[in-house]
This record gives sequence, C-alpha cells and structure tokens, in this order.
Amino acid sequence: MGGAMARITGEHIVYVRTGDRKGAGTDANVFLILHDEEGNKTPAIKLNSFLRNDHERGDTGSYYFPKKEGFGRVSKIEMWRDAFGLADDWFVDRVTLEYRKEKNSKIYFPINRWIKPNKRYIFKIYDCSLPQEDEHQQQRSEELAEKKQLYEYTRNIEGGPVQ
Repeated sequence: MGGAMARITGEHIVYVRTGDRKGAGTDANVFLILHDEEGNKTPAIKLNSFLRNDHERGDTGSYYFPKKEGFGRVSKIEMWRDAFGLADDWFVDRVTLEYRKEKNSKIYFPINRWIKPNKRYIFKIYDCSLPQEDEHQQQRSEELAEKKQLYEYTRNIEGGPVQ
C-alpha cells in the first residue's frame, strides 16, 4: 500500500487486527477511507503490503496513509472488501489509528464482526452510540435483522419442540 513515499509523508498509521477465529483470515482486497470531523475524507486506500500475505488469522497489519492537506481529526472510518480469492471471509477484531505527529495518540475502532464482500461499513470511534443517536441507521437496521434471523427459533420436526 502506498509504497515508501507513504511511509515518509504518512500522517496516520492504521493497524488492522484480524480476529483469531477459525477462518477469520482473508485473501480478499481490503479498502479503507478515513473521515474527519468536518466531513472531509481521504481517497480509498487498498490495505495491502508488498510481498506480504495480509489479513491472516490473528495478524495485525500496519498501513500508512499519505498526508492530505486540510484533513482534520479522524472521527470515523469506512471499510469494505471484495470477494477475491478462495478464502475471502474476514473477521476483523479492531482497527487502531495512530497520529504520527503526537505521542500516545491512538484511537480505537472495535469492529468485532465478519465483514461481508462489497458492503461498506462505517465505524465511529469506539463504535458506541444510542440507537436514536446513531448516524448510520440503515447499517444498524441491517445488522439487527441479520442477528434476528441468526437467532430465530425453528421447528425442524413437525410437532416437535422449537430449537
């Protein structure tokens, strides 16, 4: 991602931690956009290190974001992946963002979920808000509907108990 020039001029370092679950790693292409408090955003960056197998189970990858003029403090991230490769499922534990100009300036985005292909996810810092104050109601509704379906009781045998 970005090459040597991004390492020199990069203002942010993004650490992406893949979960330690079975099948958590991915061979898919992963992309990330940073959003600041004023509504500005960076171009989409492909999170890929040269000659390295990124996003493997339990692995933490680090990626440098090139400096963008007029870009403020990061308030949220936008992340997605494609369906490339045989093992494209991906469970993300967390994303950590570090400002290179300030010491001890890490902010955390707890993801703790499977990332579906070609679906853009938006995460706020610490990813916590009340339902009525959530800026991304559509994403929240879709995730709740998936959870309802996952935990729905079924009756597998006619006249038998629900499971």
